[in-house]
Amino acid sequence: MRLLFATPTYVYIIVNLPGATAFVPQDDRLHGFYTCRKYMQHYARLAGLPRGAATEAKIDTLFKQLGLAGQADTIVGDIFLKGLSGGQKRRLSVALEALTEPNNFFLDEPTSGLGNYKNAVQIMLCVSEKGGMENSQFYFLHLNYY
Repeated sequence: MRLLFATPTYVYIIVNLPGATAFVPQDDRLHGFYTCRKYMQHYARLAGLPRGAATEAKIDTLFKQLGLAGQADTIVGDIFLKGLSGGQKRRLSVALEALTEPNNFFLDEPTSGLGNYKNAVQIMLCVSEKGGMENSQFYFLHLNYY
């Protein structure tokens, strides 16, 4: 993958990143009518992962790691449907992208919806160490330290 970065002097740098890349946007763009489990199953099919026990086990592992095991059958929700909290939606967005075990993992505003920087780092450590992503690189964009 090739990325283009702008520096403060507007000089562009082209970077070649090996392997698959995932991006979790700042605002969670999730459909409110899915349950967490159905969302993960749908995303797994879109990503080309095989149906079966291995994919289901991977989904359950991510739910446990990210603290969503109790919400697996809860609808995501939106302005019309009550569902997950903002932090839980953020964790689901991370789980969706972690499902494919990307080599490069970009998170825009990782602390939004998670309370603070420490919670965001804790989630990334949990996903990377226990989720089969030991060799992945994590990139935080627009990180606030206050």
